[in-house]
Amino acid sequence: MSGSFKRRLLQLHTWTGLTIGLGVVFLAITGAGFVLRPQLDELVNRELLVVPPCTERLPLDALAANARAVHPEGKLSSIEVNSDAGSSTAIQFTDKDFVYVNPCTGTILGKRNEYGGFFGTVEWLHRFRFMEPNTGRQVAGIAAAVFIVLLIGGGVVLWWPHSRRAARMAFKFNPRLPGSARMLSLHRVIGLYTSVVLLLIALTGIPIAFVPVKEMIYRQSGYTQPVAPKSTLTNGAARLPMESFWQKIRVAVPELEWVSLRYPNRPDAAVEAEIRERHAPHADAKSYLYMDAYTGNTLELRHYSDTAPGRKIYLYCIALHAGLVGGLPYELLVFAAALAVPVQAYSGFSPYLRRQFRAVVKRRGRFGVS
Repeated sequence: MSGSFKRRLLQLHTWTGLTIGLGVVFLAITGAGFVLRPQLDELVNRELLVVPPCTERLPLDALAANARAVHPEGKLSSIEVNSDAGSSTAIQFTDKDFVYVNPCTGTILGKRNEYGGFFGTVEWLHRFRFMEPNTGRQVAGIAAAVFIVLLIGGGVVLWWPHSRRAARMAFKFNPRLPGSARMLSLHRVIGLYTSVVLLLIALTGIPIAFVPVKEMIYRQSGYTQPVAPKSTLTNGAARLPMESFWQKIRVAVPELEWVSLRYPNRPDAAVEAEIRERHAPHADAKSYLYMDAYTGNTLELRHYSDTAPGRKIYLYCIALHAGLVGGLPYELLVFAAALAVPVQAYSGFSPYLRRQFRAVVKRRGRFGVS
């Protein structure tokens, strides 16, 4: 590799870090802010999520009525039920507000928006919800793509040792080096040891950000998005209570761990249950049950295990990107790698900015500028 190529690549690597790299730092910090949410949410928001266990729960319709009484401005969207006896029931409205209810007593525990509180806010920022949905995803996707090619790929090329002796030293941080050299040693070593995890996070973010990439994965496996079945409309028929659907779900999918029971948004829409079964490979590995809103008959049951490979690949991308695979060990790995990004930014920016500052001071002194 020629010296001129490495100099140009170093300039490109540096300027990419100083520009788009700042967006990557934003994504990393906000991502680290909510990756541990499954473990920390019950500690931080215990008053909303945890209740004393009981054996007899109130009907879901009674819980929804209590939630509607304290949130009359919203329209009911779904009911989230956890099989854990010590968990509250969450009633979601179309304005993204959740009302948390004690399933044993019907007591209102509190309200929270989907993107409210600490974890919700950092997720809102990470998903660029302050921009148009498609624009926000594309901006994040472009930042991830540039990060993969120029910051990770370019960084590995610049790091690559040119001799066996240099290879032995390339894997170690040298704290005895002076000033900028020590900072660059830290930059190289942290980048080396976090590059695999960061590359995985960035790569799995690409199909999430770009719909054409997701559709390409679907096409390669022959997967097409299924159409939800519809309820049979009958004159004078009324929808069954949600409690009856909850009981049917428990019979149809006895190994359920969590379910989101969604209210039909049209007269002919079916009641949809999004279900996470026990021993699912990750949190987004969900099954779906559709029931006739007027008769309660099962229209279709789609187990995650029967899902097409392309859909599973996409869902695994989401789970790997968000730290939802492998439990706490993988979450901690993603958390540490995300926090390494701002350290990488500082250790890369600092030597460059110091050199530029010294060059400016030298020029000012040469021309007698005070």
